[in-house]
Amino acid sequence: MTAQTISCISLTMSSRAATREYSHFLVKYDDGIRYTCPRIKIMTEGRVRVGSRYPVMYGNSTSSPESAEVAEVIDTGDYLQMKTRETENSEVTSPTSSSPQSPVASPVASPVASPYVIRKRKKMPKTTTSKKPRQEAVLLSMEEGIHDPYAYRSPSISPQLPLHLEAPSPTPSPTSPIVPTPTPTSPIVPTPTPTEAEPTAFTIQKTLAAIYKQLEIYNARQTEMERIILSQNQKIDYLVAMQRQQSFRLTAPPTPTTPRTPTFHQRQLPDFDTPTRDERPDTPVTPSIPPVMPLFLPTTPTAPTTVRSVPMHLFADIPEGVRLSENDLNQAASSSTTPGAFAVSLLKYLFQELFTADNLRVYFSYRGGGKLNKRPLDDTRKQYLRRYVTAFYPSVTLDSAYTAMVIEKINQFLRRPIQQKK
Repeated sequence: MTAQTISCISLTMSSRAATREYSHFLVKYDDGIRYTCPRIKIMTEGRVRVGSRYPVMYGNSTSSPESAEVAEVIDTGDYLQMKTRETENSEVTSPTSSSPQSPVASPVASPVASPYVIRKRKKMPKTTTSKKPRQEAVLLSMEEGIHDPYAYRSPSISPQLPLHLEAPSPTPSPTSPIVPTPTPTSPIVPTPTPTEAEPTAFTIQKTLAAIYKQLEIYNARQTEMERIILSQNQKIDYLVAMQRQQSFRLTAPPTPTTPRTPTFHQRQLPDFDTPTRDERPDTPVTPSIPPVMPLFLPTTPTAPTTVRSVPMHLFADIPEGVRLSENDLNQAASSSTTPGAFAVSLLKYLFQELFTADNLRVYFSYRGGGKLNKRPLDDTRKQYLRRYVTAFYPSVTLDSAYTAMVIEKINQFLRRPIQQKK
């Protein structure tokens, strides 16, 4: 191999070494800052030569290419090597030193002029937010606690009831111990009243509504009990009157007119004990058997009278056209056993237009209305009818009893048409 060939090979190898590229480059800006950057940050095409100057983007890769600044490529290699050299050079050169000297011109100048504008990098100062000081607790209010820790204290205040709904205070029994009243010298502990958990007006109104509803139920039950007691008393009075009117009279059975003779089945007694007719001439030849009285005698009690004594002066203010006589009232009362039947019996005296042959009464009811839109009865005559019924039957004085025992019977009667006679 000749010397000329060897010199060509060495020149080629040196040019390749000068243009060899690695993954990262160490560049130096005009202000002396060294920066390790990848190949993509160097804004040029072709190979990158060590010692040449190229526009290099600093920092974030998303910045625009116009913000690139010209820097000199110092060395190339992998990332760890370039980062190590960057750290060593930054320790040797202090940042407070004078402006760096102009870089030594590379033996091979860049043939292409740089079209980029050199701009200064903007350094943003770090902003630190000051922490807010913790607020101290503030005492809002202070109250005394419960004097007795074991005493029960309701979390809510009981609603104040009206005067007519308050229960009477219990009277102290003679056996209960008397609690001494505190003397003026003894200290009185004030009872704490809950002020924070006061009930709202809606809660009080709801509680009062529940109390009123319960009272209505109790009143209805008491009314029903009074009605039952009145009806029982009326039945008792009726039974007592019947017992007094019944008269039991004991009557002896009729005696036979002809003397009885012994039959074949009767036992024949010997004649040695039978007295002779000479000794007792009044004794019949054949002795008669005395009649046997039964244990239970048939009785024929008289029928109880259902005539009620009602003073007629109670109906003196009723007009003559609808005022009933005592005979008519007693006849209607004797033909009925219930208040409803008695009221139905009085309809033919007070509402005579309902007893026509054209069945006019099926178009009427006591109060009217309903699904069939029936016509009501006359209010004035209905008041007179109620006075008659309550005078004979005081147990239906209440509205509930009158509705259940009288009005229902009247409506049932009005629904039945008049049966045509065949």
